[in-house]
Amino acid sequence: MKRFASSKTELAGELGIARQSVYALLKTHGCPKVRGNGKYNISEWRQFLNRIKHTVQDREKNQLTLALMSLKVKKTEMELKDFEACLRDEISAEIREHWKRAINVLAVRLKLLPRDVATKCDGAGAQQIFKVATDLLYQGFDAAQRDFLAHVPEKTGQQPLKVIPFGTEAQAVRATHG
Repeated sequence: MKRFASSKTELAGELGIARQSVYALLKTHGCPKVRGNGKYNISEWRQFLNRIKHTVQDREKNQLTLALMSLKVKKTEMELKDFEACLRDEISAEIREHWKRAINVLAVRLKLLPRDVATKCDGAGAQQIFKVATDLLYQGFDAAQRDFLAHVPEKTGQQPLKVIPFGTEAQAVRATHG
């Protein structure tokens, strides 16, 4: 094995890299310089290549780790948006069903209103008919409201947040996805 190379081409051959790589590496900080006699120390170059190889690998590893974390954050954000959309749809569907039920109760009461007025106001005056009709109408509204509130609990103060600490990412995934 030779200790010195007399040209960049010979150095590239001894190191097993392309001649163009030698030219590029000569511009790198910390690169071994040519000796006063015009020769290149091959062992210094091998040490230099090992040193920058680890530096480049570490930098690439850090960049890949950062990119992976960024992708995980984006994935989690998308999952959260999907979860929020599903939750919003579920809540809307539930409230819609409660409203339908309350409207149906009100509709039944309104349909029965003429019959009830006729039976309660047989031979009564206009003011008494108005009062009976108004009372029956408000009773219908009250029944619809009671039915609605019976199915939608009233908010009774601020509920404490349910925060569960997770030791690992796997535990968090199991807890959130079942």
